[in-house]
Amino acid sequence: MNNLASIFYRHFVRERDRWVLWLPVCLGLGVGGYFSLLVEPSLWLSMCSIAGLGFAAFVLRAKFSIFVGLIACFAIALGFGAAQVRTLSVAHPVLEKRVGPISLSGRIVFVENLIRDLG
Repeated sequence: MNNLASIFYRHFVRERDRWVLWLPVCLGLGVGGYFSLLVEPSLWLSMCSIAGLGFAAFVLRAKFSIFVGLIACFAIALGFGAAQVRTLSVAHPVLEKRVGPISLSGRIVFVENLIRDLG
């Protein structure tokens, strides 16, 4: 198992100039994680996670391997938080209980012909 980890690490370090391309993937993982939940998490928990991971990445930036992992986790949390904030910003009231079939009646007052004679 140690050999597998060292192989992974060598390949990971070799791709160092392409690490930034993984940021959208991490953001997408966070968004996907948010939409896979069955219940709505609290906003403060998401924001505290983002702030905590960002602060930890800033403090531990000298320890490179930990820093890279924290940045990946920060991007995942950022995607999660962005999806949650967007969902809450477009939220609208919903029915609290199930409504069965209803009867609706009305009358037609005016009919407008939308097809115009072009010739």
